[in-house]
Amino acid sequence: MNIPKGDWVIPYNYMLNKDNTISRYGNWIEFRRPFEKNTNSSTYNLLCRTKYPATVTINKESVKLYKTGVFFNKIKLNERLNKLRADVKYENGQTAVYEDRVFYSPKQVIAETQLTIDESSIQPNENLTLLPEDCLNVSFNGSKAQKGTVEIIPSGLSFECQREDFGSFSRYEVQIQLNSFAKKQKHEIKLVLKPAEENSNLIPVEKTLKYTFTIQEKSDFPLLVTTDNNSIFTFTLAPIRLGAPIRNELPKNVILKSSGIFGNYYRVWLSDSEEGYINNDYVKELPSGTPAPSYFINPISCYPTESGDVVKIPYLENVPYDVYPEPLQNRIVINLYGVKSSSTWIIHKSNLRFIEEITWQQTNKETYKIFVNLKISKIWGYELKPNGKELIFKMKYPPAYNMSSTQPLKGIKISIEAGHGGSNYGAVSLSGIKEKDINLKLSQLLESIFKKNGAKVLQVRDSDKDMTLGEKRDMATNSDANIHFSIHANSSDPENEFLGAAGTCTFYHNPFWAKFAENIFDKLVELNLKPFGSVGSFNYKVTRMSEMPSILVEQAFMSNAEDEEKLADDNFRASMAQKIYDGLINYLKYMNN
Repeated sequence: MNIPKGDWVIPYNYMLNKDNTISRYGNWIEFRRPFEKNTNSSTYNLLCRTKYPATVTINKESVKLYKTGVFFNKIKLNERLNKLRADVKYENGQTAVYEDRVFYSPKQVIAETQLTIDESSIQPNENLTLLPEDCLNVSFNGSKAQKGTVEIIPSGLSFECQREDFGSFSRYEVQIQLNSFAKKQKHEIKLVLKPAEENSNLIPVEKTLKYTFTIQEKSDFPLLVTTDNNSIFTFTLAPIRLGAPIRNELPKNVILKSSGIFGNYYRVWLSDSEEGYINNDYVKELPSGTPAPSYFINPISCYPTESGDVVKIPYLENVPYDVYPEPLQNRIVINLYGVKSSSTWIIHKSNLRFIEEITWQQTNKETYKIFVNLKISKIWGYELKPNGKELIFKMKYPPAYNMSSTQPLKGIKISIEAGHGGSNYGAVSLSGIKEKDINLKLSQLLESIFKKNGAKVLQVRDSDKDMTLGEKRDMATNSDANIHFSIHANSSDPENEFLGAAGTCTFYHNPFWAKFAENIFDKLVELNLKPFGSVGSFNYKVTRMSEMPSILVEQAFMSNAEDEEKLADDNFRASMAQKIYDGLINYLKYMNN
């Protein structure tokens, strides 16, 4: 039998149960997260766990025991060896003791004899291919208050850095114009840090980067073609946990004009004022001499169907495009790049339910904008997909439901995604609870409440199994669901504070779904959870959809002892499910008004 031991903690007194689960037995205390034997910090935030209920102390000081079994205290250390001891007395009079040692040695401040450069801070950290009109930005962190320069090899040109001082280091950076450098030649970058004072005994430091840059004309960059139906196309290369802000997820066979290479990413030229970035995993280079796509757009038509208002847009070449939701303006904007106007008429059929009017604008010689002007901003989803030589935009009609019915959700189908799953635990709480389990339990409660009130439910992850984010989203969008929830639990770095960030929040990507997120959030804060907020422009893939109102619920913080205690409580979880249902009802009333 293969028994996973990855989350076992000393002392190893575990018991194998009949259902093949593992549990502790006897009296025990754990030192958690993990226990460090050596530290340079003068305080130590010791996190322990035992059975609840009990009376607990750490180094003879009484502390609170949470229902999850965790207890903790911040201990002031003396230099050298320190004893850390936790005592537990259970209600039956039995006791448990756990003791260990930690060695504290203050960080020694050593007089610097040689200047240093922090290699992890150096930018650029990848090979670059740039245009002559580009600028090269070079930056690094190094010894404080010195003189930094950047040399370009083989040109021999040297550029002095600007300096910004921080606590124990300085930031050195310079922006270099590239129009005077030789083209189609690899240039190396050398960083030099010298003493600011001429008579200093400090030894300078030099660092030649392993990455180079090359300059070439725009005409020398290749055309690209997308190879995936969800090719991520971003505004920037911002280093953000969930990825840079996304312009679009392009379909397969869209042709792009590259204008730069940044490591594994191509920069894409859209117009003189617009650009984007795409990873080389999503594209391949086209043969030299392939013509760039461009066409004159002719009439656009708009008409109602049984399931939604439809806009039919000529798509004669596979040019890039993107879509911008603008609920405050009651419109959706579609940008086509490489398209020129030949629009002498736009056809509007009668009986359109959501679309007021289609208008257009040629904002520059390469960008054609289509404005889908709406009668109201209370919409139920839309999509834009290529279909041969056309782009089909569809504004979905609302489901039929009756708020005065005993089953107010009848006629609505709800998609629920329990975050993480299988080998992906998500966050792990202070006491060791896995986020994937918390998420699934709440999702199953929501399913029960929604069905009881008439809804059909798609449970995207119906058990503890591995699923990719793409699989989850595809399952939701390929169903006939009208509304989507992603269920997660939050976490922050609890290294030094176990009562740090706390509270509940909701997230949305498409601003048309802001009211949905706000209605759910307003009910969740009634649970005596701190209001972390309702957050927009959130890049989580499963909720990054326009096909239906879609939000992510972060129940509370698993890294906060008080929040974790609530999340582990079945009664609290039931109350949270009810509040989410109440928030959904309020949103449906808003949409129906």
